[in-house]
Amino acid sequence: MDIHQEMMGIKQVPSIVLDSVQDKIASDVHGKHIVYSGAGSGKSSMVCERVSRLIERHGVNPNNILLLSFSRDAAQVLRDRLRHDVNIRTVHSLCYLILYNELQKYDSNLFHTGKDRIKVCSGWQQRNIIKDILNDDEDIIANEVLQEISFAKNRMQYKAGNKISTGNAHYDDIMYVYEAEKYNQGMIDFSDFVLLSINILKSSKRILKKYQNQFPYIIVDEGQDTLYSLHKIIELLVQDNVCYFLDNRQSIYGF
Repeated sequence: MDIHQEMMGIKQVPSIVLDSVQDKIASDVHGKHIVYSGAGSGKSSMVCERVSRLIERHGVNPNNILLLSFSRDAAQVLRDRLRHDVNIRTVHSLCYLILYNELQKYDSNLFHTGKDRIKVCSGWQQRNIIKDILNDDEDIIANEVLQEISFAKNRMQYKAGNKISTGNAHYDDIMYVYEAEKYNQGMIDFSDFVLLSINILKSSKRILKKYQNQFPYIIVDEGQDTLYSLHKIIELLVQDNVCYFLDNRQSIYGF
């Protein structure tokens, strides 16, 4: 590493050698692309090299590159391998960023002053709310209901009146009481992160443009594990440049 690289904060990492197909994928940095890459195909190398070429060959500001991964562990692997510091986030982390910045203006009841400005409803709190609604202390039943609620939110299953629906009237009745109780306590659950972020971006062209301008280059790692609701928020943010890397054979939802 020369003194200029050291001053610029570029990390020393081993050189990446790509074959002709990988090199084309890493070089074609503009436009919209989907790359199907199986296990052992060098996907992580292509992701890292694509980021490096955007910065080093095309002069893209690292702050304008958003690299999304499904899990925190996968995101950390990319951080360790990249030569540059770019915005590496899980989709839920991206949603937290949006909520942290915008939620107070969108719904003050769900915004809290102090260190933790977003009050997240933990798993045990979710179960306790459901148990109180059902007057039943069984974790198994509460978990079953929460699973149906989470699935409906992740699939963005709406019915008349723009309400999320599980497709089951009994579960819906429980869900609406659950949502009201959670809201009264000023809390959101993990699935709300994405739905609220989507609603915020859709409700304000100014806010949407703010994040589109901040992240004009988007790269999605482990795209096969991106749920429908997570894909929708990426779809909102994408303008001209996006690249999905995925392998359906490794999908954790493909069973």
